[in-house]
Amino acid sequence: MKPELQRITSTTTKVRRLGYFVLFSKILNNTPLPSQSLQSRVIEEESQNRKYLEDACRELPIKRRGSESVTGEICSGGKTKGEDAFKRYLGTVIEFGLVHEIAGRLYNTKRGEVLSALSEKSINPFRLSFAQKYWFLKLILEKDCDYSKTALLCSIERETNEEQKFLSMLQELWRRKLMTGNFKRPETYDELRKAINTKWTDQKRYYFENIKAPRLEWFSDLTVIDFWNINQNKVTVRDSVRLLLESEETNFSSLFVSHMKPLLKGSVTYWKEIVKKERDEWLRIFVLQSFDLFTSDVLPRISVNQVIEYGLSILAESGVVCESNEFEDALERFVEENSEKYRYVRTISEADRGYISKL
Repeated sequence: MKPELQRITSTTTKVRRLGYFVLFSKILNNTPLPSQSLQSRVIEEESQNRKYLEDACRELPIKRRGSESVTGEICSGGKTKGEDAFKRYLGTVIEFGLVHEIAGRLYNTKRGEVLSALSEKSINPFRLSFAQKYWFLKLILEKDCDYSKTALLCSIERETNEEQKFLSMLQELWRRKLMTGNFKRPETYDELRKAINTKWTDQKRYYFENIKAPRLEWFSDLTVIDFWNINQNKVTVRDSVRLLLESEETNFSSLFVSHMKPLLKGSVTYWKEIVKKERDEWLRIFVLQSFDLFTSDVLPRISVNQVIEYGLSILAESGVVCESNEFEDALERFVEENSEKYRYVRTISEADRGYISKL
């Protein structure tokens, strides 16, 4: 349990499709753009995106109230529809740390670049690959665990006053963090104290529209939930979901692959059981691809975090269970054994573990 707040506050009922995160990252990977230009690009592609959305939403395990199958669309129609939905999505991808603004232009962050790399071959941005699902779920549980996990648990348990149960569980969680957290910054402690007294003007509506609805849509995109009957307010999940929600950095890959096993094309393999020669070949490919995907002529070095995120996502898609610490240790050993080609430099920073440069 991390001591800081893990919640995204910019979400609304409009921010329902993770595919728009993919779309933003792919567009910005080619060239940084002002916000208005990015919005124009998305609106220009509205017709094609609608077809992609229809195809993807048709496969979602959701029974909706009305006949409209597509939700979370950014479309033309003035400020009420297009502009407002775009701004909501943009605010959320920025808060997730996928995009940042510099001198009036939007750029992919290092994490946004990883998402773009994992999305290179995807034709339909709203139909997520296994690797993308692994990456997205890990991101959500890191950045929005407090809201996402609590909302899903409340939805599964079907409390009569669900919004009150949600707030009660949140407040208890944040009190535990206050009591047991190791705070490096006093601001983190103050933010938690303030959050415990959170109040919403229309508590029931705010919870269902701005917290529950978008997150259950995300979990549907990610194949975390098996079925959501909105009319009956009923969510069906497998037992493995509870374990997955409780996962830590040291066992996330194992629990994710276990939960997603029915979707795997092949069998499950454990990284530690793969022979060293094959592991080194995986690492060689990841390092070479990372230099191609994540570097420029100006700065010919790669972020260790990017190699880890990219590599673990590809391994998960291949049915290989490899935890973050296993991958990092193996990567460092690989670079040391190839010291005539690369140099591994550790950094003391929460933002990145270090970087690898070519010699």
